[in-house]
Amino acid sequence: MNATERFLRYAAIPTRSDPDSTATPSTDCQFALARLLADELTALGLTNVRVTDNCFVYAALPATPGLEGQPCLGLIAHMDTAPDYPGEGVKPQLHPNYDGGDIVLSATGAVLSPARFPSLNGLKGKTLITTDGSTLLGADDKAGVAEIMTALERVIASGRPHGPVAVAFTPDEETGLGIAGFDVEGFGAAYAYTVDGGEAGELSYENFNACEATLDFRGVNVHPGSAKDTMVNASLLAMEYNAMLPSAETPRHTEGYEGFFHLEEMEGDVAHARLVYIVRDHDAGRFEARRDQLRHIAKVMNERWGEGAVTLTLRDQYRRREEIRTILPFGQVRKLRVPKPASEIAVPAHTGRLVFPDISIADVEPLIDWNFFFPAWGLKGRVPEIFENPEHGAEARKLYDDAQKMLARIREEKLLTLQGVAGIFEAVSRGDDIVVTGPKDKKYILPMLRSQAPVREAQARCLADFIADEKAGRTDYIGAFALTGGIGLKELTEKFRAEGDDYNAILSKLLADRLTEALCEWVHIFIRRQMWGYETGPALTPEQIIRSKYRGRRMAFGYPACPDHSLKREVFDLLAADKTTAMRLNDNYMITPEEALCGLFFADAEYFSVGRIDREQLADYAARRNMDIETIEKLIPNNI
Repeated sequence: MNATERFLRYAAIPTRSDPDSTATPSTDCQFALARLLADELTALGLTNVRVTDNCFVYAALPATPGLEGQPCLGLIAHMDTAPDYPGEGVKPQLHPNYDGGDIVLSATGAVLSPARFPSLNGLKGKTLITTDGSTLLGADDKAGVAEIMTALERVIASGRPHGPVAVAFTPDEETGLGIAGFDVEGFGAAYAYTVDGGEAGELSYENFNACEATLDFRGVNVHPGSAKDTMVNASLLAMEYNAMLPSAETPRHTEGYEGFFHLEEMEGDVAHARLVYIVRDHDAGRFEARRDQLRHIAKVMNERWGEGAVTLTLRDQYRRREEIRTILPFGQVRKLRVPKPASEIAVPAHTGRLVFPDISIADVEPLIDWNFFFPAWGLKGRVPEIFENPEHGAEARKLYDDAQKMLARIREEKLLTLQGVAGIFEAVSRGDDIVVTGPKDKKYILPMLRSQAPVREAQARCLADFIADEKAGRTDYIGAFALTGGIGLKELTEKFRAEGDDYNAILSKLLADRLTEALCEWVHIFIRRQMWGYETGPALTPEQIIRSKYRGRRMAFGYPACPDHSLKREVFDLLAADKTTAMRLNDNYMITPEEALCGLFFADAEYFSVGRIDREQLADYAARRNMDIETIEKLIPNNI
């Protein structure tokens, strides 16, 4: 039996897991495939074949004579399929000698086009297997199961010499719970490979840390006609929470070792709403920082809206065993500081601050990342593929069309004002501080935190490292910004709610959030190309800009690299934002209107996470901020 035949056989067996179950297996149907695999392993001649009570399949292929002392190789794959879509009644479609054109899924008429799925371009001439569109195919990971079984059969039939091999098929990988019951010692492998999805020849040699984050939002529902200062809309709370997460740290914008927050599910109404995220990061320190960031946002929102408005539940899924360790001493990581060479300084064409009193929405629109728009409505998928989704493509298209109409109305009737101030200033680093020279030569000290995560490439970082040291004898430069797309939003949403139109109220807020992010991108382009001038040549496409495919970075306060929101005060003073814009900063360092961002521009920098710090750095930072330790602990609780 070849791998294709095996896969088609396994795909016909339902093994859909259940994310709401805490049992292993989460669904009894997984036992059907487990027992079939055990029978096949026994027929192939493997030994110690067993199916455990929690649905793990284990087997061993003894070494050929003379190789018994070799390290044992493990092969692993999971049997369950994702809970997101149906896994019963799978009807695979075979496409022999694929011609490189569109593939139509027969049950729904959905089209897989190389124009939207570029990976198809490399598969011309291959035999492809797809679902008919009504269910999952189940290739994740029954294809891996089929490959392992076929490889075992071929090795045994060929008589090829080999060391001991251990085999395991696991349940509930999709829910992240199944692996907790894995018998590592009984498995007996010295090293192992998981056979899962990917391109032919691809080898991933490191795993990430992962958890599931569930946010429950409790609202107060009253009649809209008497809702003034009483109603708390749970769905709006959910959107507020999501807007406080870094927009550039999602699967769409990350690659390699970059971690992310992935909004997987959203549901809600006025009284109750729920968000479900997948949180991943290869680095243990940055992973913990992400968990802490989720906790901090929940804490801030509960302080604002009342205790119990937001409930966060974290459920661990995966951990990199080698990274479960303590942080490095502050004194040690500080010695690892690598100052920026003075030779890399980019001298700007213009310095000083520039006020943007009313930026054209039409100029900013092309930079809107619509992929963040749909998760707020509980819809999964990327643009434009989401419009072809058989379940919610029509709904996504309607939402998009409504958003375009509202955006046109906002633009034509000038319902929102995009405003802000930005500038470039002389700066040097002094240890872990950035010293900025503002107007009239006034000095602004911006203390920064240093990562104490276990050192690997690009770790033990501090934002001050990206500014030339004052000892180098040359002045460097830094940018700063305070920008908002929310002026007028309060009046607009109040008008809609007074009319009983919660839909357009929510739609307007989401568009203001998107416009604010797009505004930041637009201003950053202006800074890089016009004021700083280090970016030359053809203009980048909106897609390239959204993916940060440019030199330099913008770091908003609250980002993992600069988690202290209180530094907004220094930047507001540097930019005179209180005097030149309608934005205001309250005593808790929250900006009004809420749809606003404040931070720093670096000509040379990279994203990283400070993560947890020790008491030595805490005391050091408190001294540099001229604050007591207790105050600092309240400002950066997620880093303590």
